[in-house]
Amino acid sequence: MQKTPLLFTILLSLFILSACGPRSVPQNLPTVPPTDEPQILTPTAIIETESDAEKAVLDEEMFKSVNNCRPCHERMMDVDGNNVSNISDWSSSMMAHAAVDPYYKAAISAEIARHPEYQAAIEDKCATCHMPMAHFFVHATGGTSTIFGEKGYENPENDLHKAATEGISCTVCHQIQSDNFGEESSFSGGMLFDLKSPVGERTLYGPYPAEEPYINLMQAGSGYIIKESDHLSQSEMCATCHDLYTNYVTADGTLSEETFPEQTPYLEWLNSDYAESQSCQDCHMAKSESEVRISNLGSPPRDPFYRHAFTGGNAYMLKILKNFSDEIDVQSNEAGFEEAIQRTQDFLGQQTATISIDSAEFNDSQLDVDISLLSLTGHKFPTGYPSRRAWIHLSVMDADGNTLFESGAYEENGAIIGNINDEDPSLYEPHYSEITAADQVQIYESIMQDVEGNITTALLLASAYAKDNCLLPSGFDKENVPDDIAVYGEATKDGNFIGAEDSIHYGIKIDATSAPLTIKVELLYQSIGYRWAQNLAQEESSQINDFLRYYEETPNIPIVIASEEIIINP
Repeated sequence: MQKTPLLFTILLSLFILSACGPRSVPQNLPTVPPTDEPQILTPTAIIETESDAEKAVLDEEMFKSVNNCRPCHERMMDVDGNNVSNISDWSSSMMAHAAVDPYYKAAISAEIARHPEYQAAIEDKCATCHMPMAHFFVHATGGTSTIFGEKGYENPENDLHKAATEGISCTVCHQIQSDNFGEESSFSGGMLFDLKSPVGERTLYGPYPAEEPYINLMQAGSGYIIKESDHLSQSEMCATCHDLYTNYVTADGTLSEETFPEQTPYLEWLNSDYAESQSCQDCHMAKSESEVRISNLGSPPRDPFYRHAFTGGNAYMLKILKNFSDEIDVQSNEAGFEEAIQRTQDFLGQQTATISIDSAEFNDSQLDVDISLLSLTGHKFPTGYPSRRAWIHLSVMDADGNTLFESGAYEENGAIIGNINDEDPSLYEPHYSEITAADQVQIYESIMQDVEGNITTALLLASAYAKDNCLLPSGFDKENVPDDIAVYGEATKDGNFIGAEDSIHYGIKIDATSAPLTIKVELLYQSIGYRWAQNLAQEESSQINDFLRYYEETPNIPIVIASEEIIINP
């Protein structure tokens, strides 16, 4: 390998230092005690620390703002000249907006309004993965996280406000260690950080060989030492936050010792065929089509390179962030959000599921239609936060365009016509193997219940699932999986509801006066179901009011995951 001249190295170091600021070590600051092994950062006591000291320790020891990474990683180009910048892609992602997501903030404030006695526990739990830079720094200095109020991270006067509202930033994920990967202790924000290395010697992990002069340049400009490791590409990395367990309020009003599996995409993946072939990152971090120079300082082309767009299933929230960017502290601009929204919609439409009409026959004024679905995801669909749902929309029209039958139609406010849960929060649609009426809708969803069996969307009340018929990944054996990821409700008895597949029969009474008939079927999806939004209105807070206003002004039109249409002559 050709060596870089010394003068060039010095000039590059000076450039990075000028871009990233001084590297002086703070004096008389709270320090992280040395340990022999990586530790999970856990609260010990709520302490008062000097705000300037907190700011300096955050900057100098544990984490860096994305702005520190921007000078070198903003204009990353592939060999074809396309900008595949980590910073640009991340800036319009939900990862970048984890802390300012209006639905997240409204949901937390609603939980606090219902259970003010548990405000400290709620805020500390939720900040773990949504505001990790502020949260883990405060824990390392002996405190706990506070989100709202005068002393909370939401207050712009709080010295950790910027760190908190930057969401899941570069130096969080790239510092996570793998010692407890896949273990129960790693879930629910149980990631490990190095607490023993002093300033300037903390490690940032990446997938490529660490080479000179870039090791020295990175250390001089950021205070981190780069190290090659493949653990950032493992699904267990994502599980540290995305497999989440929560305590719940018991019948006597105390918090349970048991936990509720709020979301478990990693365990779902682990019990699928995909665990042998694809990781979370393979799907959610699209591979660049050509080699990429990961730094604009002349680093060698790298292949493979996985883009940092973190594409998921929340196009609706990206629309809200774009539409209300003048009110929300966003990291991107309109063009960036538009690209992210389109990328998300394409992802959902191409890599989620297929739907097909297997047969359609008209017999004695009854139309019999058989529908089948094939899941393409490596976990349940929908997965993640239980506000997500998918459903079948089937319509039959005559030759004049008149609708003769329709199941699963929707309104602009996001409600599904015929869904009893959108009409009555105490009820829900069962899983169907056959549908014979327009007010029956096949909805793939998770329905939570409290300790007394009441249906709820309040996370702190959720102790079990009354229904979970989310589409299963290939290889998922619903008879032999842990309870935390099991199927619940009528789908347990449906022999056609198996790994990667479901089928449903429609027996429809129709007076076909005008032939031919057009049959159209769609699989639709929402990241925030109507009932989940409406139930927030039961409580009062500024965060709830803001979200409901955004919701009312942003039509909750579902995304079409897949569709098929045929014409038959009775």
